[in-house]
Amino acid sequence: MVVGLLLNNWGTWGGSATYHMALIRGLQSRGHKVNVALPFKTELWDTPKDIEFAVGQSASIRAMQASSSWIVWGVGHKLKLSHFIRRKRTRPRIVAINHGSSDNKWSCKCMASESPHADTVVGVSADSLMAIPELHRNKGRIIYGPVDRDRLAPVTSAKAMRESLGLEPTTKVLLYFGRISPEKRVERAIDAMRYMPDDWRLLVVGGSSGLIDPAILYNNFKVQFCGPTLTPGDYLQIADCTISPSNLEGFGLSVIEAMVSGKPTVAHKVGILQELDVGTILPMDATPSQYAAAVLRATKDADKASRDQAMLSSMFTVESFIDQWISIL
Repeated sequence: MVVGLLLNNWGTWGGSATYHMALIRGLQSRGHKVNVALPFKTELWDTPKDIEFAVGQSASIRAMQASSSWIVWGVGHKLKLSHFIRRKRTRPRIVAINHGSSDNKWSCKCMASESPHADTVVGVSADSLMAIPELHRNKGRIIYGPVDRDRLAPVTSAKAMRESLGLEPTTKVLLYFGRISPEKRVERAIDAMRYMPDDWRLLVVGGSSGLIDPAILYNNFKVQFCGPTLTPGDYLQIADCTISPSNLEGFGLSVIEAMVSGKPTVAHKVGILQELDVGTILPMDATPSQYAAAVLRATKDADKASRDQAMLSSMFTVESFIDQWISIL
């Protein structure tokens, strides 16, 4: 089987990028070929050498013409899929993915234009399926994001990581891991540090969407901006607790990865957390002092972190993820 992956953009970190990479690698491991098509101008960085990218509309059309099944993500807001479909003599099987929540206007706009052409529409959680227009929800299916344990394995030792970050052996670490953009509300985690004991530091690990400049958020000696990483396990291994103040998630992979790694986690009931009873959950309007209190409370409940880890470790395997995708292609 030759699968064409038609994407809005390419990235090597973040939830949607991790989902796509797991999908590509999983299909390849089962003997299938994957053509990655990027119809819009995009900057490719740190791309795997063994994956071919077709960039631009002409190259993307050729790549998709050579594919028997199509997986489409995030292109419907400015690309007519019908233009691609009519170039192919035999209509392909088309699967559209939605990574966003039902409150995400961009996701809803893409679903409105992509779902009419799709045979199946995949949501990454029950909430993300609600972004599909009601007329096409009968095509919907949930395929949760996978947790790749190999991806979470540390590359650098805990001691070397702490030294590289200038952390004392006794310093406690609160970790924010994800994109830095308005809906992620990372400033909530930063505000909470005013109420944390002096021996705590917040590490903000992730790239900026360009809508927020992390350098001008705060000048706070308790906060360190570490930029994006391809090795999240290096940071997770030194974290005492993780925090996700986001109020808009389709799935929330970084939160699940943290709990699978055995870390206490403070978050809101968004994305996949609406379907699970895990983590330390706060209301959307939580104050900075409430965030801080929740972090300190979560770090004292090692039993809960262990229970969450045990439950989640068997739920989101890469093998099950690929099996589900192959069944619909």
